[in-house]
Amino acid sequence: MKIFRRTAAICMCLYTLAIPAVSYAESGKRDFRDESLKQEIRKILRKADAETGVAVTAAAPVSCAGKVPGMTDIMNPEHVIRIGDHRRYPLMSVMKMHQALCVTDSLARAGLPLDTGIDVTEEDLKPDTYSPLRDSLMAVGRPAGTNKSGSKTFNVTVRTLLRYTLQQSDNNACDILFRHFGGPPATDRYIRSLGIGGFSIKMTEEQMHSNLSLCNANWSTPSSAAGLLWSMISAGSAGCNDGILDGNIYLDFILQTMTDCTTGRDRLAAPLHGTNAVIGHKTGTGDTDSRGRIIGLNDAGFIILPDGRFYTIAVFVRNSKESMTDTARLIADISDAVYRHMVSQ
Repeated sequence: MKIFRRTAAICMCLYTLAIPAVSYAESGKRDFRDESLKQEIRKILRKADAETGVAVTAAAPVSCAGKVPGMTDIMNPEHVIRIGDHRRYPLMSVMKMHQALCVTDSLARAGLPLDTGIDVTEEDLKPDTYSPLRDSLMAVGRPAGTNKSGSKTFNVTVRTLLRYTLQQSDNNACDILFRHFGGPPATDRYIRSLGIGGFSIKMTEEQMHSNLSLCNANWSTPSSAAGLLWSMISAGSAGCNDGILDGNIYLDFILQTMTDCTTGRDRLAAPLHGTNAVIGHKTGTGDTDSRGRIIGLNDAGFIILPDGRFYTIAVFVRNSKESMTDTARLIADISDAVYRHMVSQ
């Protein structure tokens, strides 16, 4: 499956599925200022003992003359719904989406391919964290060699590491990339250089795992994540006002990899099963704190509808007293409400 970005009509073609072009100038005004949707979301939120933030960014209505809105446009209330967006929500593993953009930008600027290899040692493969990469490498048992201390080393491509972080939310792969691409400060600086604020990335997975309170140092508002996703999915479209990601030659790889995400199928993706909509997303899952509350449970993604329209959505939950299952269902119910609203327009 491949994602191709086209003209101001925002035609998205996905492998064998040919999605027709839709011009907002031709299809009529699609005003996203719908109080009924906000009311439905707020009704869902009242059912849970949790602090929840929601941001939804939809394609431009006719007033934008068919152009894809840039970062300045999406802050217009015509294009975004915000609920509970004033809080700082722990990013958890959603930060791996931010990291992927920084890593691929670094590769592109250096003229390096995604298949650039990185030496991974046994010490990099921490045993007390979620890491399918570690399990796979140790199961194969065929290291590329040993280092001076006698530790096994494996050569793993950046492409593979990014697939582990974006599709399976691998914590060791994330920290390996941090060590080779400037750490959290480099990712934070890069995203800010795109003109995006409302977030902070300061900690590695290992640091957060060793001290749960540090999870709050990596935070975001929902609208910051939804806005970043908007720039990702609209990059390359004619009429895009910001063009902030047009130079990232590996952006399609990131978008495609996110459509193959295997985590959080009970969150944003749940109501889309059995439809022709395509979702690419990044989840984040935190531990419970000393009070038994979930520190953070998140999902942020883009949804492409069969008629070519798309929207981005971020639902961040913190301090949830509900179970993991019920908190995930909260995200799914919000996703369902937004999807039904969008397809009815």
